[in-house]
Amino acid sequence: MPASHHKHTVPELEAPCPFDATEGYVTARRNLLLGLWAGRRLSLTGTELETYARSVVKADRDEPGHQDMLRKVRADLEQAGCPVPEDELTSRLVACHAEASRQCAATD
Repeated sequence: MPASHHKHTVPELEAPCPFDATEGYVTARRNLLLGLWAGRRLSLTGTELETYARSVVKADRDEPGHQDMLRKVRADLEQAGCPVPEDELTSRLVACHAEASRQCAATD
């Protein structure tokens, strides 16, 4: 399996999903989308926003599941003084997963 299909590989922001995208790739894309959302809440833009989003993808490496990544996002938002209720963070994660799946299902 190519490395770009692993959940720990950071997808390019504007790159289309590979034709044979795996669930790991969708998960990495979901994490990237969540990182962009959180970064915007942190008032990041440009390169700082991209770097932050990539750090969210990389945070999902320590343990199975997505709790390690969510802990990072939650802590970053709280530290910046813009905490997010747990249900909102969970809803955003679900929405990002749906969007990542949709992006990867597009054929053109």
